Amino acid sequence: MLKGQAQVQVTLHQHICVQLCASVAVLPPVYFPVFERCLVDAVLQADTQTALLATDVWCFTARYGTAELCLHHILLIAQMVKACPTECYQLFHLGMLLKRMVFLMTPVHQVELVTHFPPSKMENLPVWHHVLLRALSEDTRLRVEAEITELTQKVLTDWQGGGHKLGQMDQVNSVLLSLLSVLRGQPSPGEQCVLSAAKMVTQLWLRMSPDQLQTHPVLQRTLQLLLSTTAALVKKVQPQVVSQALLCLDAVVSQKCADYLLLAALEFLSSLGKIFIPLETQSQVLPRLSSLFGVILADQSWLLQQHALEAFSFFAEV
Repeated sequence: MLKGQAQVQVTLHQHICVQLCASVAVLPPVYFPVFERCLVDAVLQADTQTALLATDVWCFTARYGTAELCLHHILLIAQMVKACPTECYQLFHLGMLLKRMVFLMTPVHQVELVTHFPPSKMENLPVWHHVLLRALSEDTRLRVEAEITELTQKVLTDWQGGGHKLGQMDQVNSVLLSLLSVLRGQPSPGEQCVLSAAKMVTQLWLRMSPDQLQTHPVLQRTLQLLLSTTAALVKKVQPQVVSQALLCLDAVVSQKCADYLLLAALEFLSSLGKIFIPLETQSQVLPRLSSLFGVILADQSWLLQQHALEAFSFFAEV
């Protein structure tokens, strides 16, 4: 900006955001409670573009204000995330805001966030689903990583000890999502975390039944999470895991399945370009791999076709 004029072309969103932030910077303190309520209302309403604008202004406020104000707001946002029902636009907007705000915290206040919402407790996992671990200091990141990995192992052990009941799959899915967040949320997860995750994923794949996938929707969510997690761990899993994954995929893709499952399938299929398929399993793996790519590429949705082309290109280039 120079004398109130932009020196390069800006979007309408950028222009409005700059004007709003300038107004916030000179807002008298007496109006701040009203401003905070306006931010909450804007983030929680249905229009995503308005929520994005409110998120930008909120992040500016966090940086412009004190570290204590930033902490106070993040604890409030995390509590709202925790209270939100799953699969609603409010959770999407709040999660997006939380993900960005954590980057603005001081290392000391990051520890306070972990203390208020320990990742070792199931009820706090919705908060950590929306936190990128690379935003945390090294000590805090290692603590969160270890607590989520230990909780995941505990839930899986309880599930196995209880006879692999379907009624426990919601808990299994929740910890799987958290584990996936750990693996995706940082450039290089700890070696122990990766090895533990690969072992747990292997245990789950060996219990997946293609027949049950057709009759129990909760298992399709498990399959989606397993595919994405295995894609992140593909260099650490055994060939029999890849074969089992392709077998399960073949069972659901051959029928009409949800788009979210097909996208996870493409993520997994593209990752297979990173590994060498042993000669003894190539006769089983390669025809099924080719068939799966063919089925998804033939889908009527142009968006899925585009994702399939990108996935196949990545598979072929790696």
